[in-house]
Amino acid sequence: SLTSFIIVIYAAWLAVEADYNGEALLTKAHWGFQVVANLFCLVFAVEWLIRFLSFRRKMDCLCDGWFFLDSILVILLIVETWVLGVVLRVAPDTVEGGINTAVFRVFRLLRLC
Repeated sequence: SLTSFIIVIYAAWLAVEADYNGEALLTKAHWGFQVVANLFCLVFAVEWLIRFLSFRRKMDCLCDGWFFLDSILVILLIVETWVLGVVLRVAPDTVEGGINTAVFRVFRLLRLC
């Protein structure tokens, strides 16, 4: 399926990013890494939304374990890609000094699970 293909491409991209992106925070990475990260975030968020809207009864999504796992992964991806980027742009000095950036590199690799 298309989603499986995108996940394979994303896994390959994470390998490339792990090798060539020396920055722990996306906001400090080369613009190419930022563009690709935003595209993947958008694709996975749209895929999640389509899956959510496909439930006839929206509460049924709470009983689907795979949907729950995907929800957690998409939330982490959105926080790392979009929310943290905005926070770092608004208050770069106060936030950046107090964040252990190694945690975000680990989260990026855990998304493959």
